[in-house]
Amino acid sequence: MTPPAQSEIATALTSSAAPQLAALLQGTGISQLDQTGWIRVTGEDRVRWLNGMVTNTIQDLKDREGNYNFLLSVQGRIQGDATIFAEPDSLLIEMAASQLPGLMTLLDRFIIMDDVELADATGSQSGLLVAGPKAVSLLTQIGINVEDLEVLQKQTMPWNAS
Repeated sequence: MTPPAQSEIATALTSSAAPQLAALLQGTGISQLDQTGWIRVTGEDRVRWLNGMVTNTIQDLKDREGNYNFLLSVQGRIQGDATIFAEPDSLLIEMAASQLPGLMTLLDRFIIMDDVELADATGSQSGLLVAGPKAVSLLTQIGINVEDLEVLQKQTMPWNAS
């Protein structure tokens, strides 16, 4: 595997919108997901329990698949929005970090007799958004295979592992 030339991965480190838009439309845009909050939902009842509080069905999600949802109050009012990913033994809810405290409180209030546990997983998750017409090519060049990923499918990988 030959690493890409520096010019192929150069980024526009600017607050100006024009170079950022050009990277997204013609090349590759990269953004750190540092304003993202994560809640891990575990327990035997997690899927049934959470499925009743969101606007999209999560019962049919396979491992690493996700879908976008609104989280609702008992009255059906929108309390927040999130993407929910299925993992083998848990559900992982991704949202704006600013929504995390309120959604943790909301969800925790509805755990009554269900086998469900919530955990703030923000410290154990991090990520990059890589988008644009040349994103797949760039990721392939650095050894990350994403050809088989579907929309809203999560891929976990070690970073700086020894």
